Amino acid sequence: MLFISICTLATIYSYDKKIIKISLVLSLLFLTQQAKADEMTIGTQNYTSIVSLGLKSDNYYTVIVADAIEDTTVTAVIIYIPKEIFANGTYDLAFFDSDSDSSVDDAVQACENPDAEDDTEITLPSTNKVYILGGVTKIRETGNFIIGKGTTIANKSFNGTKVTLSGIGSGEESPNIEQVNFSIDGQIPFTTVQYKVFVSEDCQEILNNSKFSLSKKAKKTSFALDATATIIVSTFGF
Repeated sequence: MLFISICTLATIYSYDKKIIKISLVLSLLFLTQQAKADEMTIGTQNYTSIVSLGLKSDNYYTVIVADAIEDTTVTAVIIYIPKEIFANGTYDLAFFDSDSDSSVDDAVQACENPDAEDDTEITLPSTNKVYILGGVTKIRETGNFIIGKGTTIANKSFNGTKVTLSGIGSGEESPNIEQVNFSIDGQIPFTTVQYKVFVSEDCQEILNNSKFSLSKKAKKTSFALDATATIIVSTFGF
């Protein structure tokens, strides 16, 4: 389960093939939007240079909110919105636990066959909550390893913290290109994470020599988000 948890965390850095293929398109779309003071706060740290990009899958919307300035620290969260509640309103915020059945062998196979067709659609635990994962990780390279240390959102109680969605349907390009405003202000649990990833072209060697550690202890931390995301909701052949 630790390997699965870290794989879930790793989606912050290399989410899935759909994200990778349209990231450039989303970035260009973001640059065309009117400037807005988007902000994210985790504990006492305030991030004022974040970008928010997203897309629509069959059953949910995915938005990546990331700090666009720091290059040695990855600060990002992924937000999942079920299609049933992609509407203006206030909803419960919860940790995304994928309950994945993936194994190390599956990960090795995916690594060794990166161009193979796969099903990147996930199943959200329910259709009446907005789900989130992510955190802040400092990254450095030493020898044959990439070392990361930081904090990540934990699978604990969110203490009733809610998220308000607004502005849906008001964008000039809707419904093909939609906008959604996020407003979150509350406390959610964070825990510490450390990893040491071996750099190699051999997938099995990477897994054999990499180490991951996720603390079981979580601390309630203030979390706030005020951002507008651009989302592609049509199929453009990617």
